[in-house]
Amino acid sequence: KILNTRDELFKSFTSNPAKVEEAEAKKLGLKDEEFEIDKFVSANSQELAKDKWLCTLSGKKFKALEFIRKHIFNKFPEKLDEVKMEVKFFNNYILDPGRPQLPEEKLQPPPKAKKMRSEVTTPAPPPAAVQKKGIHARLGVREEPPPRNAVRVTYATTDPRGLIDYSDIDSSIFEDF
Repeated sequence: KILNTRDELFKSFTSNPAKVEEAEAKKLGLKDEEFEIDKFVSANSQELAKDKWLCTLSGKKFKALEFIRKHIFNKFPEKLDEVKMEVKFFNNYILDPGRPQLPEEKLQPPPKAKKMRSEVTTPAPPPAAVQKKGIHARLGVREEPPPRNAVRVTYATTDPRGLIDYSDIDSSIFEDF
């Protein structure tokens, strides 16, 4: 598609793209901003005693959790803005239909029902003619086993390469002695 005018070009950049459906977004883990702020406040508060709470961001002690919440909202708005920004960023990622995704898995057919032990049949042993034989029997080299006192040859021929004498190479070293 070719965009002819500058207005059409800018319109394509500024228009809101299609978003993921709300039900699917919740399934993918869409975050609630208020819940995440409450989680941040509870993560940064510590109960010291029955009616004694500590703000871990400032080290200040309070009598109730709601006072810590008010304290964090008044003294640490930049931390809350970070939490809100993170939630917004994550939700925009989830709602983006063009986000990178894992390839869809193909459903495998369900496994076949296993037979009961009484229904399982054991395979019949192979007939004697088909049973495995030794390599010599299969190649037809010898049909009968060799006699007990026979000499066994482990090599067929001697090495055709002759010995090489290297004594002349170092001969200049030994002339001085």
